[in-house]
Amino acid sequence: MREFSPVDGRPHLLLMNGWFAHTPEACLPAGDSILPVFVGFHMTEWNRTRQVFSTPECLAYLKRHEPIGCRDRSTAQALSALGVETHYTMCLTLTFLRRTTAPRDGRTLIVDADHLPIPESIRRDAVVLTHEIPYRLSEEHKRAIARSRLDLYRARADRVVTTRLHCALPCLAMGIPVVFFGNPQDGRFSILEDLGVPIHPTTTRRDERVALRLLREVCWDPEVPDVEDAKRTLREWTQARIAERIAEVTTTELLDLE
Repeated sequence: MREFSPVDGRPHLLLMNGWFAHTPEACLPAGDSILPVFVGFHMTEWNRTRQVFSTPECLAYLKRHEPIGCRDRSTAQALSALGVETHYTMCLTLTFLRRTTAPRDGRTLIVDADHLPIPESIRRDAVVLTHEIPYRLSEEHKRAIARSRLDLYRARADRVVTTRLHCALPCLAMGIPVVFFGNPQDGRFSILEDLGVPIHPTTTRRDERVALRLLREVCWDPEVPDVEDAKRTLREWTQARIAERIAEVTTTELLDLE
């Protein structure tokens, strides 16, 4: 994004919703042709991203485009501690429409969680899936797979057991019960806690004592939390920020004409 320079030279509005970044040095500050709307922004902790984004150059850029809409409390707290104005928006994947009817022939979908000690009564008729996609596929092919996976969740899932945040969030938005496993201390998952979804610690089927405790403590038939208020707030905040950014560009162009 630092090197983005469109042929027409005009500003391009970009929703900065997502996970940043594998290569933070190439990411921020973005080029002047990008007009960012930060919403659902997450800074990873596992590489140098937070260190790079804390440099004076990046902080000045973030302050210029605040408030920074953050996906999780961990990101919001980290940026706020650096003096950046933030807003806890959650993630745009929550804006998927809630399905109106449950599937007649619904199945349990196990998504990147087959290694967990899931009861045999649930595992017996479940569909096992993964979000792993080979890098060699084209971007068009990857998007087609993503669309088909989301369509499958909406049409067939009566319950999802997963370790994937971006399986859990769209499913919750669509009104699908989710049993989620992950590290409760991982800041990425604070969004699930705030939506009322328990985060069950992961273990393997080989760890018999832990597995037995897990089977006793997990609610395998959870209620679907009502996320409609959070969805509406996120949608309205994002629409307002987009309108504000467009107005800024329009005002600047008018001033240039004067």
